[in-house]
Amino acid sequence: MDYGEALRQASPLDHATLAEIHDDRGLAQLQVQNYRGAIADFTQAIQLNPVDLRAYFNRGCTHHREGNYAAALIDFDQVLQIAPDYAEAAVSRGLVRHQLGQKGEAIADLQHAANCFRHQGTAVAYRQTLDLIHTLRSSNSTIG
Repeated sequence: MDYGEALRQASPLDHATLAEIHDDRGLAQLQVQNYRGAIADFTQAIQLNPVDLRAYFNRGCTHHREGNYAAALIDFDQVLQIAPDYAEAAVSRGLVRHQLGQKGEAIADLQHAANCFRHQGTAVAYRQTLDLIHTLRSSNSTIG
């Protein structure tokens, strides 16, 4: 079954299912670098479910890949407003901030992410985030 067929078969009143289908189709669009299509699907998912963390996060990642850092920051901010311990969103926001030259804010985001990973027991992600912080502090290179 394709995404269009899944959308046609889903109940128009089942916003959660419709949002999930749009999330999945958005990820497929992102995979083939159809950023406009991906953003449209993630936006539709958010309209159906205004607290859809997955859609906000993935739309932020899509904006980041496009180079639309302001829009990416808005989406990552939204994720972290809804779920402050969403470590991946904190890492992503930190990378965007670093690319915008906001080194202090970037390090703060990455430290927050590292703490979240540590509390979640995600040792590999915790160590990788600490390494990223160290790299950012010790160089002026672009990361991301």
